[in-house]
Amino acid sequence: MPHSKKRHGMVLTEALVAIATLAMGVMALGTITQNSISTTILAKDYLVARGLAKEGEEIVKNIRLTNRMQQPTKPDCWLTPDVAAGCNAMTPNDYFVAYVKNGAWILEDKGSALPNPDLPKVSTNILFQLFSDDSGFYPQPQSTKPAGATGSKFYRSIKPTTITADSATFEIKVQWKDGAKTREMNRIVNMYNYF
Repeated sequence: MPHSKKRHGMVLTEALVAIATLAMGVMALGTITQNSISTTILAKDYLVARGLAKEGEEIVKNIRLTNRMQQPTKPDCWLTPDVAAGCNAMTPNDYFVAYVKNGAWILEDKGSALPNPDLPKVSTNILFQLFSDDSGFYPQPQSTKPAGATGSKFYRSIKPTTITADSATFEIKVQWKDGAKTREMNRIVNMYNYF
Protein backbone atom coordinates (compact mmCIF):
# COMPACT_ATOMS: atom_id res chain seq x y z
CA MET A 1 0.00 0.00 0.00
CA PRO A 2 2.72 2.59 0.78
CA HIS A 3 4.25 1.84 -2.64
CA SER A 4 0.97 2.74 -4.34
CA LYS A 5 0.73 6.13 -2.56
CA LYS A 6 4.28 6.96 -3.62
CA ARG A 7 3.41 6.15 -7.21
CA HIS A 8 0.29 8.37 -7.09
CA GLY A 9 2.44 11.22 -5.76
CA MET A 10 4.89 10.83 -8.66
CA VAL A 11 2.04 10.88 -11.21
CA LEU A 12 0.68 14.06 -9.64
CA THR A 13 4.14 15.66 -9.71
CA GLU A 14 4.63 14.66 -13.36
CA ALA A 15 1.21 16.05 -14.26
CA LEU A 16 1.98 19.38 -12.56
CA VAL A 17 5.35 19.62 -14.33
CA ALA A 18 3.66 18.84 -17.68
CA ILE A 19 0.97 21.49 -17.08
CA ALA A 20 3.60 24.08 -16.08
CA THR A 21 5.67 23.27 -19.19
CA LEU A 22 2.57 23.54 -21.39
CA ALA A 23 1.62 26.88 -19.79
CA MET A 24 5.12 28.29 -20.41
CA GLY A 25 4.94 27.10 -24.02
CA VAL A 26 1.54 28.73 -24.55
CA MET A 27 2.78 31.99 -23.01
CA ALA A 28 5.86 31.97 -25.25
CA LEU A 29 3.68 31.28 -28.29
CA GLY A 30 1.37 34.15 -27.28
CA THR A 31 4.33 36.53 -26.96
CA ILE A 32 5.70 35.47 -30.34
CA THR A 33 2.27 35.96 -31.94
CA GLN A 34 1.83 39.39 -30.35
CA ASN A 35 5.30 40.52 -31.49
CA SER A 36 4.58 39.16 -34.95
CA ILE A 37 1.35 41.15 -35.21
CA SER A 38 3.06 44.33 -33.94
CA THR A 39 5.88 43.93 -36.47
CA THR A 40 3.39 43.36 -39.29
CA ILE A 41 1.44 46.51 -38.37
CA LEU A 42 4.66 48.54 -38.16
CA ALA A 43 5.81 47.21 -41.54
CA LYS A 44 2.44 48.17 -43.04
CA ASP A 45 2.72 51.68 -41.56
CA TYR A 46 6.24 52.09 -42.99
CA LEU A 47 4.99 50.91 -46.37
CA VAL A 48 2.11 53.42 -46.32
CA ALA A 49 4.47 56.20 -45.16
CA ARG A 50 6.90 55.39 -47.95
CA GLY A 51 4.07 55.60 -50.48
CA LEU A 52 2.91 58.94 -49.04
CA ALA A 53 6.47 60.31 -49.17
CA LYS A 54 6.80 59.14 -52.78
CA GLU A 55 3.46 60.79 -53.56
CA GLY A 56 4.84 64.03 -52.09
CA GLU A 57 7.85 63.75 -54.41
CA GLU A 58 5.56 63.22 -57.41
CA ILE A 59 3.46 66.23 -56.37
CA VAL A 60 6.54 68.49 -56.36
CA LYS A 61 7.64 67.14 -59.75
CA ASN A 62 4.13 67.65 -61.11
CA ILE A 63 4.12 71.26 -59.90
CA ARG A 64 7.46 71.92 -61.58
CA LEU A 65 6.29 70.50 -64.91
CA THR A 66 2.88 72.18 -64.73
CA ASN A 67 4.49 75.56 -64.05
CA ARG A 68 6.87 75.13 -66.97
CA MET A 69 4.09 74.08 -69.36
CA GLN A 70 1.67 76.84 -68.31
CA GLN A 71 4.33 79.56 -68.43
CA PRO A 72 7.01 78.40 -70.91
CA THR A 73 8.33 81.94 -71.40
CA LYS A 74 8.97 82.38 -67.65
CA PRO A 75 11.56 79.78 -66.62
CA ASP A 76 11.94 81.47 -63.21
CA CYS A 77 8.36 80.40 -62.34
CA TRP A 78 9.29 76.73 -62.13
CA LEU A 79 8.84 76.56 -58.34
CA THR A 80 5.61 78.51 -57.98
CA PRO A 81 3.33 76.69 -55.47
CA ASP A 82 0.20 77.91 -57.32
CA VAL A 83 0.91 79.13 -60.86
CA ALA A 84 -2.62 80.58 -61.13
CA ALA A 85 -1.77 82.98 -58.29
CA GLY A 86 1.24 84.41 -60.12
CA CYS A 87 4.96 83.76 -60.19
CA ASN A 88 5.71 83.62 -56.46
CA ALA A 89 8.69 81.42 -55.68
CA MET A 90 8.63 78.97 -52.80
CA THR A 91 10.26 79.92 -49.54
CA PRO A 92 12.03 77.53 -47.14
CA ASN A 93 8.91 76.92 -45.04
CA ASP A 94 6.77 73.82 -44.60
CA TYR A 95 4.04 73.30 -47.16
CA PHE A 96 1.02 71.07 -47.16
CA VAL A 97 -0.81 69.77 -50.20
CA ALA A 98 -4.03 71.72 -50.26
CA TYR A 99 -6.00 70.25 -53.16
CA VAL A 100 -6.00 69.69 -56.87
CA LYS A 101 -7.23 72.75 -58.76
CA ASN A 102 -7.83 72.66 -62.54
CA GLY A 103 -5.91 69.39 -62.80
CA ALA A 104 -2.82 70.70 -60.98
CA TRP A 105 -1.51 70.09 -57.45
CA ILE A 106 -1.38 73.15 -55.20
CA LEU A 107 0.96 73.61 -52.21
CA GLU A 108 0.10 76.02 -49.42
CA ASP A 109 2.65 77.55 -47.10
CA LYS A 110 2.10 76.87 -43.41
CA GLY A 111 5.23 78.76 -42.38
CA SER A 112 6.01 76.61 -39.34
CA ALA A 113 7.46 73.22 -38.55
CA LEU A 114 5.50 70.03 -38.97
CA PRO A 115 3.30 69.57 -35.91
CA ASN A 116 4.38 66.78 -33.65
CA PRO A 117 1.68 64.09 -33.50
CA ASP A 118 2.40 63.89 -29.74
CA LEU A 119 0.57 67.19 -29.42
CA PRO A 120 -3.23 67.36 -29.38
CA LYS A 121 -4.75 67.55 -32.84
CA VAL A 122 -5.61 71.23 -33.07
CA SER A 123 -6.65 73.25 -36.10
CA THR A 124 -3.04 73.85 -37.18
CA ASN A 125 -2.29 70.12 -37.22
CA ILE A 126 -5.20 69.33 -39.52
CA LEU A 127 -3.37 71.08 -42.36
CA PHE A 128 -0.66 68.43 -42.34
CA GLN A 129 -2.89 65.49 -41.44
CA LEU A 130 -3.87 63.06 -44.18
CA PHE A 131 -7.37 61.67 -44.32
CA SER A 132 -8.72 58.24 -45.20
CA ASP A 133 -11.99 57.64 -46.99
CA ASP A 134 -13.96 54.39 -47.24
CA SER A 135 -11.80 53.11 -50.10
CA GLY A 136 -8.56 53.63 -48.13
CA PHE A 137 -7.29 56.57 -50.19
CA TYR A 138 -5.82 59.69 -48.61
CA PRO A 139 -7.50 62.78 -50.08
CA GLN A 140 -5.85 66.06 -49.20
CA PRO A 141 -7.57 68.55 -46.90
CA GLN A 142 -8.82 71.89 -48.12
CA SER A 143 -7.90 73.73 -44.89
CA THR A 144 -10.51 71.61 -43.11
CA LYS A 145 -11.42 67.96 -42.87
CA PRO A 146 -12.71 66.66 -46.23
CA ALA A 147 -16.36 65.57 -46.27
CA GLY A 148 -16.80 61.84 -45.68
CA ALA A 149 -13.18 61.27 -44.64
CA THR A 150 -11.72 60.29 -41.30
CA GLY A 151 -8.40 61.54 -39.98
CA SER A 152 -5.59 59.05 -40.41
CA LYS A 153 -2.55 58.78 -38.17
CA PHE A 154 -0.30 60.12 -40.95
CA TYR A 155 1.00 63.70 -41.24
CA ARG A 156 3.01 64.99 -44.21
CA SER A 157 4.96 68.17 -44.92
CA ILE A 158 6.90 69.23 -48.01
CA LYS A 159 9.73 71.67 -47.34
CA PRO A 160 12.15 73.22 -49.84
CA THR A 161 15.49 73.32 -48.02
CA THR A 162 17.68 74.79 -50.78
CA ILE A 163 16.39 76.92 -53.64
CA THR A 164 18.45 78.44 -56.46
CA ALA A 165 17.53 79.59 -59.95
CA ASP A 166 18.57 76.22 -61.39
CA SER A 167 17.96 73.65 -58.67
CA ALA A 168 16.08 72.91 -55.47
CA THR A 169 16.21 70.33 -52.69
CA PHE A 170 13.05 69.26 -50.91
CA GLU A 171 12.55 67.34 -47.67
CA ILE A 172 9.33 65.36 -47.58
CA LYS A 173 8.49 64.24 -44.07
CA VAL A 174 5.79 61.77 -43.05
CA GLN A 175 5.08 61.24 -39.33
CA TRP A 176 2.67 58.97 -37.51
CA LYS A 177 1.94 57.72 -34.01
CA ASP A 178 2.82 54.14 -33.09
CA GLY A 179 1.63 53.71 -29.52
CA ALA A 180 3.71 56.10 -27.43
CA LYS A 181 6.34 56.53 -30.15
CA THR A 182 6.36 58.98 -33.04
CA ARG A 183 7.64 57.33 -36.21
CA GLU A 184 9.04 59.30 -39.12
CA MET A 185 9.91 58.73 -42.78
CA ASN A 186 12.01 61.35 -44.61
CA ARG A 187 12.64 61.62 -48.32
CA ILE A 188 15.12 64.09 -49.84
CA VAL A 189 14.42 65.10 -53.44
CA ASN A 190 16.75 67.07 -55.73
CA MET A 191 15.16 68.79 -58.72
CA TYR A 192 16.52 70.89 -61.55
CA ASN A 193 15.04 73.67 -63.66
CA TYR A 194 14.84 72.04 -67.07
CA PHE A 195 12.14 71.43 -69.63
